[in-house]
Amino acid sequence: MQPHAHKMQTQEPWEGFCSVEHGQLWYRVHPGPANRPPVIVLHGGPGCPSTYLHSLSALADFTTVVFYDQLGCGRSTSDVPMSALTLDSFTADLQVLLDTLRIKSFVLLGHSFGGLLALHHQRCFPHTASALLLASPLVATSDWMADMAVLTGALPEPYADDLNKPQEDPAYVAAEAQFYRTYFCHLQPWPPELQVAVEQLAASPAYHLMWGPTEFTQTGNLEGADCSGVLRTLRCPVLFTCGSADEARPETLRRYADMCERGQLKVFEGGTHCVHLEQPDEFLQVIREFFGHDSAIQWITSV
Repeated sequence: MQPHAHKMQTQEPWEGFCSVEHGQLWYRVHPGPANRPPVIVLHGGPGCPSTYLHSLSALADFTTVVFYDQLGCGRSTSDVPMSALTLDSFTADLQVLLDTLRIKSFVLLGHSFGGLLALHHQRCFPHTASALLLASPLVATSDWMADMAVLTGALPEPYADDLNKPQEDPAYVAAEAQFYRTYFCHLQPWPPELQVAVEQLAASPAYHLMWGPTEFTQTGNLEGADCSGVLRTLRCPVLFTCGSADEARPETLRRYADMCERGQLKVFEGGTHCVHLEQPDEFLQVIREFFGHDSAIQWITSV
């Protein structure tokens, strides 16, 4: 057994690096009770490092929680070739991390882009996850962009029209800020862990190469990405979460949840894309309830 496999049995958080094809993945493990599958947290962006999700380490009171930074951001290798910044490459990296940590039974918790990564992993490695927690997920680029058209159009005037102006125009800058205040995070100012992550996102090649310049402008290699078909193949419990004023619209997530054999949806009233920071206690409680729900007992107790 590898040395880091022994560490999975310790009680103190620990971190390390995992070698993948195009660099080193940084990861951090928060050990918890061993009678439940660990939760592997997949951050968004692409290119938004995991720091803004580290409050989810509180879940270690009932299971192990693993964070990592995808290539191109955070503490993982930042200078990587373009071929490393694809959905397929990120999926392969995730599987290498699981193999390195000798994790066979696991739950994937994907936020935003992390939801697409979780689903694509299950497309490539079917039925390996014990459950999926998809928080404000990107599932299909076409659906996301359709929702962006609805959300930008719903902004009060003059913001909706101003988003059509050149990005260097002060009116556009103000409208973009209004969009993020409305749908990304209500908190003012943003929590430090979110502010730092978003600043690093802006400097990461992953976001611009894979997605584009803004949440509502898609120009990258995720064009055409669609994992909605994976939903009908899932046999494990699947929990979707979002805020009522989320970039990932509740109406769209309801349709996704209905496509799953064991899908559920929780909408946090008044929340946005970062509802885990806006309503942290409520968010954690919903996840704990999902772990304890009757429909999930089989996979919780049989690992």
